[in-house]
Amino acid sequence: MKLGLAKPLVLVGALQFSIFAGASPVDNRPHQIKRAIEWSLKGYEKFAWGKDKLIFPESGGTDGMHMAATLIDSIDTMHIAGLNTSKYEAFVERMDFSRIRASVNVFEATIRILGGLLSAHALTARPIYKQKAVEIGDILLAAYTPGRLQCSRITPFTRTCNSGRDGSLAEKGSSSIEFAELSRITGDPKYKEAVDNVDALLMKSACARPNRVSDTGASIGGSISIGGESDSFYEYLLKSAIQTGDEGKLAYFEKCVDGLYALLYRRFPGGTTFGPHRNGRTSASIGHLDCFFPGLLALSSTVYKNSRHLEMAEAMMDTCVKLYKTPTGVGAESAGLEPHFRITNSENKLRPEVVESLFYLWRITGKERYRNFAWEMFRAFEKHARQPQGGYCAMRAGRACPRGSAGEYRDVGSMPSFWVGETLKYFYLIFTDSMPLKHWVFTTEAHPMPKI
Repeated sequence: MKLGLAKPLVLVGALQFSIFAGASPVDNRPHQIKRAIEWSLKGYEKFAWGKDKLIFPESGGTDGMHMAATLIDSIDTMHIAGLNTSKYEAFVERMDFSRIRASVNVFEATIRILGGLLSAHALTARPIYKQKAVEIGDILLAAYTPGRLQCSRITPFTRTCNSGRDGSLAEKGSSSIEFAELSRITGDPKYKEAVDNVDALLMKSACARPNRVSDTGASIGGSISIGGESDSFYEYLLKSAIQTGDEGKLAYFEKCVDGLYALLYRRFPGGTTFGPHRNGRTSASIGHLDCFFPGLLALSSTVYKNSRHLEMAEAMMDTCVKLYKTPTGVGAESAGLEPHFRITNSENKLRPEVVESLFYLWRITGKERYRNFAWEMFRAFEKHARQPQGGYCAMRAGRACPRGSAGEYRDVGSMPSFWVGETLKYFYLIFTDSMPLKHWVFTTEAHPMPKI
């Protein structure tokens, strides 16, 4: 791919109608979801403004990255839904990432902060978003070094690593979309070259592989799975290839699907899954994090014109929606599939994966049942997760919102940044015709990037 100098994104003007077109005037579901976005942000603005996420009871926010993650994660969702973002833009303008002395998770800062700023720029062409994307991009670039994987944590103030370079497939292999877009808008290839080096190291090994890797990209243990610690590695192989036209990644991803199918794809009494594989056995289980995969397979079916990918996607999707067949309709975190479908973890963290896959399957197949599933899910969140003073709470099996606690991945009792950034965005997009897939690629944090 040749990197040209950045220009105003013609796509924005060309797609302005489709971004705001919405659904049929007789369908008020987009309006109801828009109100949910506003209610979420009301709670954030009132109790946690400028923090990474809102925690409950309404006692304020908590920071893991010290980068106002919910604020930045939400801007593109607000824009897509036609909400005023001026207050958020003004906050971004005052931000100075270089003053952060805390240890920052490179993966999370890439997908939430860099990704959020880049998509805001792609949708608006406002210079401040590009300026701040370059600022955080240059900080994150210090985590990369030739011939090795990036370090996992960095201190922005000193631009020094404070962790090792081994980690998970997902953590190490999920930066290519954001860094390619940063190179596109700046005309500087250094960002894309840094992540291309990482991807080359990871792609030296067989694709269906254990999910822990050394600093050189070699496997060092773990399980073979599509879920946590593996998920977005596979996602970025396909989506990065779609974004840039990388034929090597397209060929590699196709081998991934074949390998994962052989090792993980199983039909159990309780449903169909790509279960985690360890010690020669594939687990009869499904997790919410696994449920992005039907959407990815549906997307890949349009790239490879492979009906088997879509068949697997629809079969697994039927199992994923069972996670929401609870007494309250609020979904569970995981379930076992033998001797029948049974919930094994009743927490609901407001995660996006199930509605994300419903979005892709609706857009690709046009089958109304996928929108119907999504609407049932949304109504359950409205009934059980909506909080009286603003915001929505991650909880256990639809029970009262528990007291939250500080911590990077402690989501129960909080409103994680991905609730507005991903979950509500996908709900909204299911009921509108905006952001067509032929023009946009969605990152693992649901930030839309233009195809290059």
